[in-house]
Amino acid sequence: MLWGLELPNSNENLAGTTAVVIDALAATSNIAALLDAGVDTLLLTNSKNILEAKKRYPNALLIGESINPALKDIFAISNVPSDLRKKLSDVRGKTVIYMTTNGTAVIHDAFNLSAASVITASFVNLETVTKYLRTVSTPIVIIPSGERTFANQKTSEDRIGAEMLLDMLHGNPIDFDTLKQSLVKSINEEYRENYLNASRTIEQMKTDMEIILNFNSLFVVPVCIQKEDGLIEVRAIA
Repeated sequence: MLWGLELPNSNENLAGTTAVVIDALAATSNIAALLDAGVDTLLLTNSKNILEAKKRYPNALLIGESINPALKDIFAISNVPSDLRKKLSDVRGKTVIYMTTNGTAVIHDAFNLSAASVITASFVNLETVTKYLRTVSTPIVIIPSGERTFANQKTSEDRIGAEMLLDMLHGNPIDFDTLKQSLVKSINEEYRENYLNASRTIEQMKTDMEIILNFNSLFVVPVCIQKEDGLIEVRAIA
């Protein structure tokens, strides 16, 4: 297991590996939801190339978040899971440009470290991703994303998601109900202040938790493909 927020300063070489990125709250949960909702093209960007992507795809729907004040107002839909779920009917057949503070940046970093392929996983599609990974012949590196804006960047939901995936790959039994109780408690503790500072309610946080902790509710394997223009396209293996 290799934490995503450590990748930019890492000497790791991911050449020949399948990297599995987990950012449960919220990038990889939202990626699965967007693919399941029927986007035509899903493109991941970062703060360096999002404006160029916006020019290249002027009709694309921009979804996401940024800690850069210059980029905060360019998104039509936020990265908050409950906000996105209300708008999922709007994405079908569309080109979507998606950027987040953590998850999509980690996916770019994995490719920068020469990963042969990058898959995304979250609680909503963990079982489907596990079944796919059992067919992969390359070494698997699990990368929990973490939250760069927190003092303790190694967040519980990404760590537990990574540990669950590892257990499932080894055929170990998973007690989803007990894990969900633990996750709800830890997310409450770690994200409560973040939600209140963003003028969001505790009820919204509870709704987001229900969305991202809806275990094995989506049946897509998101496969990331690095394009020549530096953007990353995500396609679904159903």
